[in-house]
Amino acid sequence: MPAFRSALRAVVVVLVAAAPAARAADTKSAWDPARTTFPATTDELKSLQESVKHVVEKTTVSTVGILVGNGAGSGVIVSEDGLVLTAAHVIGWPDQDCLLILADGKRVKGKTLGVDHDSDAGMLKITDPVPKGATWPGAGDGKWPAAELAATSDVKKNQWVVSMGHPGGPKKDRRPPVRLGQFLSSFRDSATTDCTLVGGDSGGPLFDLNGKVIGIHSRIGLTLDNNVHVTTNAFRKERMMEGSMVKEWDKLASGHTMSDSRNVIGVTFKRKEKDGDPSLPAEVLDVTKDGPADKAGLQVGDVVTRVGLVVPESSGDRRPSPFDGEADGRLHRVASAEAFDGAIQVIEREGGGFGRGGRGGAGPKFKIEVKRGDETKTIEVTSKRRPPPESRNRGQD
Repeated sequence: MPAFRSALRAVVVVLVAAAPAARAADTKSAWDPARTTFPATTDELKSLQESVKHVVEKTTVSTVGILVGNGAGSGVIVSEDGLVLTAAHVIGWPDQDCLLILADGKRVKGKTLGVDHDSDAGMLKITDPVPKGATWPGAGDGKWPAAELAATSDVKKNQWVVSMGHPGGPKKDRRPPVRLGQFLSSFRDSATTDCTLVGGDSGGPLFDLNGKVIGIHSRIGLTLDNNVHVTTNAFRKERMMEGSMVKEWDKLASGHTMSDSRNVIGVTFKRKEKDGDPSLPAEVLDVTKDGPADKAGLQVGDVVTRVGLVVPESSGDRRPSPFDGEADGRLHRVASAEAFDGAIQVIEREGGGFGRGGRGGAGPKFKIEVKRGDETKTIEVTSKRRPPPESRNRGQD
């Protein structure tokens, strides 16, 4: 079944990319955007194809690449005045200059706004005016092409979804590639799909077949076709902050840092710089001196092959999660630097909430299997909460 599902997605995406625009009358029956089953006939396959084509035509103009410092990611324009949703780990912290690459290759300037590293939600604002010659509706009036948002909580298991973004970073003369998949599950501020993602897709939009944003790409999961997204509900939620209920959206838009710290273990991995190749092993390039990984014994040149969570004995009464199969203390294979990041985030964020130390304190403890020459060993590393740089605007009142 997984092989058939992958083949079906590939056929639909190829047809969308290669076929000329078709009239609605060419398809005998419209595809129900809420449908959760596979197409059973050629006509149904064509209906799904037409639905995906409609989404692509509607949303490509809203999908952007993002360059912040030496990093690259993706995002989606969600307001006519230039608000862009992305992942917090793509933009890092508030008040940073960034460049956005539009679908036609034009570059415009922007400024990072608020971040919530607990949910991986981030927001930025385009600061340049709409480029001359832009042809989307409203461009002549200085309006940006805003994608609509829908509630992730309304999406059904196995509903068909479309992923867009910039795998490997934005490429000259390449529109955002399209990936088709199915919605698998949601829990708290996260959702999973089987849309294939690689490095550079982070922050890009996940659309339902109505062409509405239902999520933002967060991390590659334990495999390239099991990926984690920030839900749109995470951007719209209300939360307690300094003794009162506040709206996440308003705080992000005003440049607040909604979470005071991030869990780190203090390693940098060698990454493939060209074409976003996800097959490069997770080889340790640098280890932060006196950081958690350094103290645990990780070394430059180690190749991380598997990772798992050290489950506390006191975790038996925690709430169950649909991600428990990935956060149950087992060691899971890691094929690339991106997959390691994804596994860490899935296990850390969706493992039931235990092990989240306070500001500056200890976070979850991980088992990390490394290959060092001909030797294989397992090292336990306790992550540490790292506060944001004080030199950057944290959006505090």
